[in-house]
Amino acid sequence: MAKRHPVEQILLWLFIVLAAIVIGGGLYEMRVVVPLWANSPPESVWYFASQRVTNPQYTPNSGLRFWIFVTPAHLLVSVATLIASFKTRREHRRWLIMSTAIFIALHLAAILYFVPAIDTIFNSRNLNMSPAEVASKARWWVNLTWGRFVIGFVGFLCGLRAMTISSEQ
Repeated sequence: MAKRHPVEQILLWLFIVLAAIVIGGGLYEMRVVVPLWANSPPESVWYFASQRVTNPQYTPNSGLRFWIFVTPAHLLVSVATLIASFKTRREHRRWLIMSTAIFIALHLAAILYFVPAIDTIFNSRNLNMSPAEVASKARWWVNLTWGRFVIGFVGFLCGLRAMTISSEQ
């Protein structure tokens, strides 16, 4: 008789639901929030940054209102799902490792690069950065974030594929 792995299955479902929230939140941010500050840098960046200080109640701040909760939660669930996957069937485990590894890498990239970079961009006026440098950094951040979205979507699809394969040995 095959051995069931209910903890792995629960973690996989939680991982997929949170991954969908991460993907949806990222797409919303890129289509709705980012254009508010990235459409004509450096002026749009400086205006948005000043509005975040003077009128925080009217300015979107997805970092403090959404990502600060979602990123650590999904990172922890991704690591737990990865660990739990090692007792599952090889074909299932392969898809799950690809999916969790992608999201772990994306979350670490967000923590190590994207958050500090966006803070630098928004504080560029105080840091006396040139307008050309602000515009360049803003465009680079936006392009990398679209790449991050595509990679995350691939990771989400890998996770969905893992769900279609039995985890039983």
